[in-house]
Amino acid sequence: MHLLCVPPDQIRKVWPHVRQSILEAMRRGDFGAFGPIEDDVLAGDALLWLAYDGKDIASACVTQISESEWRKVCTVVACGGKDMNRWLGLLTDIEAYAKAEGCSATRIIGREGWGRVLTAYRPHRVILERTL
Repeated sequence: MHLLCVPPDQIRKVWPHVRQSILEAMRRGDFGAFGPIEDDVLAGDALLWLAYDGKDIASACVTQISESEWRKVCTVVACGGKDMNRWLGLLTDIEAYAKAEGCSATRIIGREGWGRVLTAYRPHRVILERTL
């Protein structure tokens, strides 16, 4: 299994194949509107990541980097896919990307169940976060 970041200039070719998976993940998590996230992905303001085994896309994930006066954070906004055990370990690649971009943490916005799976992350208010 490999993690691929879709180059923004290729996103319109790939997005139709994973759009429903991201939409369903956001619907299940119920943490925000899909439309603005889709707009950000299509505009290159959010990144689309794919867990790919050479034949099939096992998972799709959207990340966004935000910066405040105090720090820079990479947030996993939505992640959808099947058979999580096959691709969950690829999250370390996103963490490495975030660190290389100068982020001090990665955040997961999602259901509480992620906390049981992502044991290196801790609740930070109601958002799971891992310091890098």
